[in-house]
Amino acid sequence: METDAQLPEAVLEACPVGLVVADAHGRVTAANAAARALLGEAAAPGASLEALAGPPLREIPRQGALVRARATGRWLLRHETDVAGGGRAWWLLALDPPARGGPALWDVWALCAFDPRTGLPGERALRLAMGPQLARCARYRDPLCVAVLEARAPDGDEAAQTRLLRAAAQTVRGLLRWADLVGVSDAGEVLAVLPETAEADAGALVRRMCAEVRAAVGGEAALRVGLAAWQAGDSPERLIGRARAALAPCPEAAGGAEGV
Repeated sequence: METDAQLPEAVLEACPVGLVVADAHGRVTAANAAARALLGEAAAPGASLEALAGPPLREIPRQGALVRARATGRWLLRHETDVAGGGRAWWLLALDPPARGGPALWDVWALCAFDPRTGLPGERALRLAMGPQLARCARYRDPLCVAVLEARAPDGDEAAQTRLLRAAAQTVRGLLRWADLVGVSDAGEVLAVLPETAEADAGALVRRMCAEVRAAVGGEAALRVGLAAWQAGDSPERLIGRARAALAPCPEAAGGAEGV
């Protein structure tokens, strides 16, 4: 049975939130089991606290900072507090992408305007940027289209999927005009918003997009694309949703079929 003196240490060790304590010189003095799981073996006594994670990607008001563990690559919400003697403590919460994390993590990731895998705007930021564009469509009846491109690695490997997404996003971005918008959804789809573009012209661009992404990522990846044109009453969510619902194999991936 644990003694009273052992109990606080045992509680911290079993705490599901990561805790790392460092002295006044920034050297780790203690790390509980959750912190070691998030940070890896780098969280050993004597290690430099600042070396455990990269610089903050984004500060989240009243919550902390979004950082990435250098050893494990895990995304973490880090809250820092002072401790006696001039030291510091890091409280760490895992922020795995929403597809793998719990529902509560969606709201935290939504606070981040940019997709951490590509540096492009996330879907929520893109929807905000679409607002003025759709208002212009409603007022002047200007055309506008949205394309959704999905690229999937054949073996489902996460690292390979991230490399594939980056290559696809960079290729799509290079094809667009200065007035077009591009972003990445939480699910890893590349989203392109094409103002003042008729559906026929957008279809031609999408076919070129498929061909160039295929050339950039190779023949093993599974590519799908969907296209939707603005209709009266569309919201950003509805328009993106229609493009997503239209996802079908890219023409090149389907043997040249005119699927778009």
